[in-house]
Amino acid sequence: MTALGIETLSVDDLRPPGASQNSAQKSQDLKITLNSNGKMESPFSLELDENGFEVSRKELGDNAFFLPSIPRGVFETATSISSAQIPDDFKNLAQVRPFALTEAERNRITIIRQRAPELNRWIVSTLDFSNSRNRVAQVAVESFTSFKFEAMKASALTELKWIQSASFARDLNSDRTVEKRLLDTMMLWAKTYKPSGSAIDDRPLMDAAEAYGNIRHLWSSTDQNLIDGFFTGLVEAQFTRMKSHKFFDEAHAAHVRFALIVGLVTDNRALQLHGITQYKLHVERSPIFKMESFGTTEVRTLEHLLRSAYALDRSENFDYRHMNLSRAVTVLSGASQSSPKEERINTLALGAYFRPDLYPRLAALTVQTGTLNSRFGMSDGALIAALRRPTSSLDPSASGRQPSQVPTKLPPKAPRR
Repeated sequence: MTALGIETLSVDDLRPPGASQNSAQKSQDLKITLNSNGKMESPFSLELDENGFEVSRKELGDNAFFLPSIPRGVFETATSISSAQIPDDFKNLAQVRPFALTEAERNRITIIRQRAPELNRWIVSTLDFSNSRNRVAQVAVESFTSFKFEAMKASALTELKWIQSASFARDLNSDRTVEKRLLDTMMLWAKTYKPSGSAIDDRPLMDAAEAYGNIRHLWSSTDQNLIDGFFTGLVEAQFTRMKSHKFFDEAHAAHVRFALIVGLVTDNRALQLHGITQYKLHVERSPIFKMESFGTTEVRTLEHLLRSAYALDRSENFDYRHMNLSRAVTVLSGASQSSPKEERINTLALGAYFRPDLYPRLAALTVQTGTLNSRFGMSDGALIAALRRPTSSLDPSASGRQPSQVPTKLPPKAPRR
């Protein structure tokens, strides 16, 4: 088994049961060729002998069934995540509400926003948007990929963005004015949207799942169970569809993020175990950690992994730490990258949360793009920077001890040239 979780198969392994080994005088191994970045280059080559077998060379997609599926641990034979037997010694990762602000964090935000214009602008914009839809009818769609709902897609995405903003307003200022519409809108999505089985297609609902974690306690137990079931159903459908998934790619990373977020906010130990197991496999085995530059797909994959790490960090669980991630963030901050600048900056902002030494580099890249009016990259980058804890790190050797004090300063601005 290689570091990628891929076995080298010989022709003998591919021969039908009972076939004679002498039927082939010459056989060669099934080979996977990687380039210097660790990425599949000649995707897949199957070469057989000339005595009764035709020599052939096919693309990876044609021969991917030869690769073993990603191992699932205790979920290997389970028909669903929830039906698996969870070990008694697996501790609940959600000891705290991961995406809810603590009183200390609210106080810190109040102090920092007075001298950090990016954070203040983002909060004012978020609160204004939160109050802008109180009289607007709720919108939800069954699918983001069906042409049938194409005309409603933009409105639906705006609605999901509003859920996130209103949840933050409710959490920051105890704003009760958005509460009823927030509950009604979340319930509408739970009753309308149909799980696609694809974490990438379901992606707009990831932020809604995080937002749900802030307001879950507001529901009655009956309604809470319904919405818990909705988000859990999204992950279960992805789990079923990915049963034979073979690659540590963007789709797998997105599924990992979904499983962890939903597991944490719904207090579901089975989803937590599945998510953390697959997260560790991905971080240890994905070929992107051997690359020296990233394209769009690799940047999106890394974003999902860093979002997962952020969720675990907010849960005060430090199993996310791995030097592969730290190295990937360093590569992302380098000068030679082929990915779109804005996506790269947004992902680097997440990396800088764990690696504050990269904030000056992030600020410099942001100035170069001329598209983002913040030294913290993405729109909520200033908030993420403000919420950083001294224990937040990608280094496995870092201490997990909680500090007695939290910092009240954001990183300095990079000097303009």
